[in-house]
Amino acid sequence: MTDKKIGIVSGVGPLAGADVLTKIYKVSAEKYKAVEDIEYPKLILTNLGVNGVGNTGKINKEFIKTVQGQVTFLEESGCSFIGIACNTAHLFLNKIKLNKHTTLINLPEEVAKFTHDQNIKDALLLCSAESKKQNLYQPYLNKYGISYSYLKPNDTKLLDYVIGLVMAYKIEDSSALISKILDSYRGKPVLASCTELPVAINQVKTIKDKVIDSNYILALALADSYYDGQGS
Repeated sequence: MTDKKIGIVSGVGPLAGADVLTKIYKVSAEKYKAVEDIEYPKLILTNLGVNGVGNTGKINKEFIKTVQGQVTFLEESGCSFIGIACNTAHLFLNKIKLNKHTTLINLPEEVAKFTHDQNIKDALLLCSAESKKQNLYQPYLNKYGISYSYLKPNDTKLLDYVIGLVMAYKIEDSSALISKILDSYRGKPVLASCTELPVAINQVKTIKDKVIDSNYILALALADSYYDGQGS
């Protein structure tokens, strides 16, 4: 038994955090053979939203303060490994203060590394308007030699609407719309970098191209960190 704990910063938005939580349990069972309750990770999820942050991922002055507060709370609660279930929050990763014993997962880098390990050289990058504007993924994809393209401008606006539908728990509507958007981009692997998008995409059965699920990758990185050295 270990004193390690995983921490998840949710609330930006909540369904993404819940999806990461579920996928941590999935990885724990499938990769680390967890069965009994005690074999699953000790875990704390916080859900403290930021007023004014909408579906485009637009940042306001309270954003980093609120995320920092949740990270600090998780550290004080004994969490050694922390993941933020929000793509845009990683624009400020270098500003988040941590104690020396905490590992904060860099989601964009983990997604780029996972994509490289899957031998994917070119992909369609799905992200919020703010992440696209700030080129959040560009340095990480370049680092791992992955070419990428964005949606057309009109489809980018629709993608932000998909994110909003997920935030409103309109999963069927969000799935139908993302399926329609991706229908004209067939033939390329899809990087679902915004953490709301896997919630919608996972419900679509007609997508034939490979989908890189950022929530699964965050869950995998957290579970791997937790089980490291336990002989699982």
